[in-house]
Amino acid sequence: MDAIRTRTEAVTVTSDGVSELPVAVALTYRPDDPYAVTVELSTAGDSVTWLFGRSLLADGTVTATGEGDVRVEPLGNGAVVVQLRSPEGAVEVHLRRDDVMAFLESSLELVPRSRESEWLATDFDAELRLLSETMPELRS
Repeated sequence: MDAIRTRTEAVTVTSDGVSELPVAVALTYRPDDPYAVTVELSTAGDSVTWLFGRSLLADGTVTATGEGDVRVEPLGNGAVVVQLRSPEGAVEVHLRRDDVMAFLESSLELVPRSRESEWLATDFDAELRLLSETMPELRS
């Protein structure tokens, strides 16, 4: 099955909490990685991609959730805030809640919640062989 990809605009708030910069956002969901969503942030000539749990994004539309590098929470102004932290810095991405909800609804139509495991590769031995062939450092 094909991936679901939603493009939208957002505002990032820098770590100083004052500066706001527009950013293009691409949200992607792929059934072959059914537990995850990809968020790609792009500005003029630069982009960064984050991968985190679909359930984290979904739960964050109704209540503050997450710990560590990724946190998601709703705002009262119709936005969802995704906070991303790495050794290189931190950023808050303010997404329109309607865009996030439409993306999540499309992903749930494709792979319903609690049915993700049905989409995982079932031949784990073949997957391990493939990994060991392509990554010799994994061989024992």
